[in-house]
Amino acid sequence: MRKLGTVCLLVFFGIANGVFAAGLAIPEQGAAAMGMSAAMTARSEDLSSLYYNPAGLDYVERNEAMLGMTPIRPSHTYEGSGVTVNSAAKTYIPPQLYFAHRSSSRLVLGLGIYTPFGLGTDWNPGWTGRYTSTFAEVQTMYFNPTASFKVTNWLSLGAGFSFVYSRATIEKMIDSGLQVYSQSRDASAIANPRNDSKFSLEGEGGGTNWNVGAMLRPIERMQIGLAYRSETNVEYEGEASFSHPSHLAASLSTAMPALQNGKTTLNLPSTISVGLLYDLTERWDASFDANFTNWSSYDKLVIELDKKLPVEEITQRKDWDNTTTFRLGTSFDMNELTVLRGGALFDQSPVPDNTFDAQLPDSDRIGLSLGFGRKVGTVNLDFSYLFLMFSDHKKNNYVGYADLTDTFPPTPGSIPNGVVDAADQSMLSYIRGAEYPAGNGTYGSNAHLFSVAASIRF
Repeated sequence: MRKLGTVCLLVFFGIANGVFAAGLAIPEQGAAAMGMSAAMTARSEDLSSLYYNPAGLDYVERNEAMLGMTPIRPSHTYEGSGVTVNSAAKTYIPPQLYFAHRSSSRLVLGLGIYTPFGLGTDWNPGWTGRYTSTFAEVQTMYFNPTASFKVTNWLSLGAGFSFVYSRATIEKMIDSGLQVYSQSRDASAIANPRNDSKFSLEGEGGGTNWNVGAMLRPIERMQIGLAYRSETNVEYEGEASFSHPSHLAASLSTAMPALQNGKTTLNLPSTISVGLLYDLTERWDASFDANFTNWSSYDKLVIELDKKLPVEEITQRKDWDNTTTFRLGTSFDMNELTVLRGGALFDQSPVPDNTFDAQLPDSDRIGLSLGFGRKVGTVNLDFSYLFLMFSDHKKNNYVGYADLTDTFPPTPGSIPNGVVDAADQSMLSYIRGAEYPAGNGTYGSNAHLFSVAASIRF
């Protein structure tokens, strides 16, 4: 039965469940851009083009620099099992730094440093979904040299190469009461916070990708933008640790050592964006974007452990879906010094119901944005606000449950089969006499984003 208890714990050793969800992507990479809900693929008016479509840098006359930041305050709420739980309120502040230089009549060179992935969640360690997640935080930094080349008056091309650096911290609780139950058959030991162990993974890694873009001007009032960014394979290395309750430390420390090295490769998806910009009048324009994200490349996550304890590697199915995001943006020049902006978006979630959990509760969302820009001497100042409203997403799956057996009711000598299914779910509830705390219920989210940027041409 000791083997049964150890294997039961393996299902709680999963890490990075949904950490890189669409909700973790940060496409708002400039204050002016966010004011128009990032409908930017066909626009060429500020240095955020370096991120959205490198061909859009062709507007730069001499030298230009831009510095910005985007404070983001997400909120997550869980309702289920007769309780309501709110995640801890946190504010994330991803920065943007861009620079561009015209080196010839046709060529503009640029460099962008920005953070297109980030955020996280922070749940109370004793909450009902603690076996799926208690804390997750991811930070990334892209270093993106770029070039834009004007082929003709109606066509510009751009290309870039990115060096990606990322850090991640993942924490969750482990039901070590399963180990106690495997020896004593004491059902009260299961899902008892007194018997919970803490699992933590801290790692960092890097990768590369490339991006290309084109800007077409078929008629005087219209621009069409096309952009592509390749898949990024981020290779993480770090330390995995277990912290056990004192009364179980002796029996658990051998199978789950306090510290060991771990590594994994995360496949961030490729993206294709198509945009249209049309000047409605000399002072008013509108843009539309469709962004296609190949999230189906994230079909599984494999974690390797150097001490091979409790196992050599863990494979988790993800099976994410490809998504499409639609964006509308508009700007109106009040005068030579002031511009007003607005926008709206609809963004699909890639996370299917069968792998959805609490590390980053993701769902389809709509967003509304407002912004304005003001020229002060030689400096352009931009400010914007975006509100994201997420649809409720119900978790009713096996994520967070233990793999006890492939038969139900349990038979003498039965052992786990490596698959968590309805039989395991039913067995845990049967043994405890109550629903197992795997965080099944309804999740609701929203987010407030603010952005400010200053740019100067010289």
